[in-house]
Amino acid sequence: MPFNFMLEGCQPDVQHVVTVPPPIITVPPPVVHTVPFGNEQIYHAEP
Repeated sequence: MPFNFMLEGCQPDVQHVVTVPPPIITVPPPVVHTVPFGNEQIYHAEP
């Protein structure tokens, strides 16, 4: 007899409830584009 054989009309006493976890939505952090700061020469007009 197979291990999963069930007689007709025989119901298990404990019903197995399969709980499905809710889907978790992950949002990546916003990407901030930064420009590397370079020391630029500031030319001032001489009076």
